[in-house]
Amino acid sequence: MLVAVAPVYIDQAHRFVAGVGPKSLAKISADSGIPVTDLEKFQEDKKALAPEMCVSLWAMLFPDMSFLEANAQMDALKL
Repeated sequence: MLVAVAPVYIDQAHRFVAGVGPKSLAKISADSGIPVTDLEKFQEDKKALAPEMCVSLWAMLFPDMSFLEANAQMDALKL
C-alpha cells in the first residue's frame, strides 16, 4: 500500500519533536504509542518515522489546527 503525506506535516511534526526534551518525549510516546527510541531517531532525522506515524503524531499534537495555526503555536512556544 502506498501512503502519501504532504511534507509539511512531517516537517512540522519533526520541528515539534526536535524542540522538546526527554520528559516531553516520554509523554508523547505514552499518548501516541510511538516508542521513545523511534521519537529520538525522529528528532535527528525526519525520515526516521513512517509517514502514517507522522500523521498520527500530527493529529495528536495539533488536533483541529491548520498548518499555519500549528506553525504560529510553535513560534509562540519558541520551538
